[in-house]
Amino acid sequence: MYPMVEQELTREVAIRAADDRDVLELMRLADLDSRPLPAGRLLVAEAGGRIRAALSVDRNTMLADPFVATAELQALLRLRAEQMRRERRAGRRSGVLSALHLRPGRAA
Repeated sequence: MYPMVEQELTREVAIRAADDRDVLELMRLADLDSRPLPAGRLLVAEAGGRIRAALSVDRNTMLADPFVATAELQALLRLRAEQMRRERRAGRRSGVLSALHLRPGRAA
């Protein structure tokens, strides 16, 4: 018999902006992917408690863990980055105010 290989099944995924606490994990990911860490604003995809992929919003450069299936995570990162670019081009603010189509200092 062959030994049973347990696959990591993850149902929870987080897409978020990278922050200072992610530097070591991003450096690990860049090393795994044999690419330099991109400069600028980064979005990360977390699954299984680890950053599995990262995308530079400004340069559209992707890093991904080559030992984990990340195609779906990369697609989510690209989708969110495109949303952010559209919001920026439209001059809208992200978050609750844009969802309500309000601007600071403007009454509903």
